[in-house]
Amino acid sequence: MFNKTNLSLNFFSAGNLFKYPLLYLSVFFIVLSGCSRYQYVYINSDLAHDEKKVYYAENDSVKISYKFEGLNCPVSIGIFNKLPVPLYVDWKRSAVIVDSLLISYWL
Repeated sequence: MFNKTNLSLNFFSAGNLFKYPLLYLSVFFIVLSGCSRYQYVYINSDLAHDEKKVYYAENDSVKISYKFEGLNCPVSIGIFNKLPVPLYVDWKRSAVIVDSLLISYWL
């Protein structure tokens, strides 16, 4: 008589390891490939933003865009000068605040 329990237990026995090495190696690598590292970052702001989560601060003379993307969530800052006169940024007085920790842009 056919017994499903014996068939399933016999398939995973040590003797079948050598009969089906490719199958066991494939299962082994599929199981290990699921062990990946992920970084989830949630950014919240009252600034206007688009569908790509680029945040904007704008007035009549300048438009500043902030984008948080990449490994360890670096910030990319875009500055657009609307006036015909030069714009100067004092990076020594510029910083980002992460979890109440002030991080200066000037190294």
